[in-house]
Amino acid sequence: QRQLDKCPSSYPHKFCFDICGELPGDIGTFDVTFSKMLAEHVESGERLYRNLYNLLNPDGICLNHHPTLFAVPFVINKLVPHAIAKQLVHLVFPTRKRNDSVFPAHYSWCTGLESVELPRRRKIGFSEVGVIHQYKHRYWRPFPINREVFGLMHKISRGLRLNLFSSFSVYYGVKN
Repeated sequence: QRQLDKCPSSYPHKFCFDICGELPGDIGTFDVTFSKMLAEHVESGERLYRNLYNLLNPDGICLNHHPTLFAVPFVINKLVPHAIAKQLVHLVFPTRKRNDSVFPAHYSWCTGLESVELPRRRKIGFSEVGVIHQYKHRYWRPFPINREVFGLMHKISRGLRLNLFSSFSVYYGVKN
């Protein structure tokens, strides 16, 4: 709701609801659904994608940009209890303390493995599914040695298309 409150009052349509819950009956459908850094925080990736599919008009496109689980910072985030992970993020990135931007992460349907994730989206009904992998992130910036080591690892992974080690992915699909 805090983000919606930043929209101009003249903006005609604003909805606040749980994307993994029941969809509001009056929300309508759209040509595009887009999320950035959301999918890793929902408990059910399947429910997320089902709801996004239901929000689309025919031939509408769904785009989701999120971290992929097997990048080292995200593995740590998954394994460390949320309260500790939040303290670590605030220690390393103090500006994130101001807007309380650290949320529990579940990484449901966020593996980056095309052989696993694309069939899941097809099963929901999406066609023309695909993924764009990204291999860099800013989490090692404060740590020069880690930044260089993992920067080299990401460069090699990108060159060899080792999608397991991508840092982020943008999944897309078109509603039939």
